[in-house]
Amino acid sequence: RAVLATTVQRIVEAVSEVRDLLADHTRTAARLITVPERVAVAESARVRSATALLGLRLEAVVVNKVLPAVPDTAPDSEHPAVQWYLHRRAEQLDVITGLRRAMPEVPVLVAAHTGPEPVGLGPLAALSWRVADEASDGSAGDEFDTANGVGHNPAVDHAGSPEPVVRLESGAGLQSVYAMRMHLPVADPATLRLGRVEDDLIVGADGVRRRLRLAPVLRRCTVSAAELDNGYLVIRFRPDPRVWPE
Repeated sequence: RAVLATTVQRIVEAVSEVRDLLADHTRTAARLITVPERVAVAESARVRSATALLGLRLEAVVVNKVLPAVPDTAPDSEHPAVQWYLHRRAEQLDVITGLRRAMPEVPVLVAAHTGPEPVGLGPLAALSWRVADEASDGSAGDEFDTANGVGHNPAVDHAGSPEPVVRLESGAGLQSVYAMRMHLPVADPATLRLGRVEDDLIVGADGVRRRLRLAPVLRRCTVSAAELDNGYLVIRFRPDPRVWPE
C-alpha cells in the first residue's frame, strides 16, 4: 500500500506540473494548423472553442497549403488547367477571409503549398520556421494578395485564453450581483452546458468539458443567470442567504 500510495503521489505531481505548464500563458501557447477548406475551418472553430474552454492560449492559426499566385506573365492563361487553378485559389482566399472574420482576435498566418502533410515534430518545426521567415521578411504579404486578406496579419494582437474574471456588478450585501466572465467563443452555442458540483462549476461546449473551482465569494452564492456575450460566457451569481455572512 505504501508503494502504491507513493506511485500515485508521483503521478499526481507529474500531471500537476504538466497542467501548470500548459496553463501558464507566459510559457505555453498553441498554434492551430488548418487548410483552406470550409470543412476544415468548421473543425478549426471547434478546436478554438476547446482551447479557450481548457484555458490554453491560442497564439495563431496557420492556414497551410495555400496556392501561390499565378504570374501575370504566365503563358496560355486561358487554358482550362490555368482557369481551374485560378478558381481554386480564389476559393482558398475566400475561406481565409472568412476565417479572419470569424476569429478576429487570433492572428491568421498563411503557409504556401509545399506538398505533404506536416505530420510529426520535424515537418511541424519546418512549417513553423517557414511561416516565421515569411512573416519576418515580408514575403508572405508579397506572395499572397494582402488586399484580399491573405498573408501575415501582424496588426492583430496575440489572443489569450485568460482564466475567468469575477467582479461585483451591482448592489451590496444580500442584494449583490457578481459576474464571472470567461473567454468562450463556442462554435455551436446549442452545445453549451453548465452545471455545479459543490464549489465547482462544470462548463461544457463543443464536446469538451472543464471543471472550474469557484472563487471564494461565489461559493456562498447561487447562479441567477448565464449568457453568451460576443465570445464570452457571463455567469451571474447572487448571495445565498443561508450561508452569506451578516
